Amino acid sequence: MRSLVDELNSLSTKNDELMTQREQDAEGMDEMEAKVLEYKKKYDAIRIELRNLKGKSTDRRMKAEMLTDSYLHHVHLQAAF
Repeated sequence: MRSLVDELNSLSTKNDELMTQREQDAEGMDEMEAKVLEYKKKYDAIRIELRNLKGKSTDRRMKAEMLTDSYLHHVHLQAAF
C-alpha cells in the first residue's frame, strides 16, 4: 500500500513538472508569434517603401530621358540651321 502512495506522489510531482513546462512552452510560443507578427509588419513596411522608391526612381529616369531627348532634339534642330 505504501508503494502505491509513493508512486501516486511521484506521478503527481511529475505531472506538475510537465504542466509547468507546458505553460512555459505556451508562453514561448506566444512570444514567438508576437515576433513573427512584428517582423511581418516590418517586412510589409519595407516592401512598400521599396516599391515607392522604385516608382520614384522610374519617374526620375523617365523625366531624365525626356529631358535628354528634348535637349538632343533641340541641339539637332539648331545644328540643322
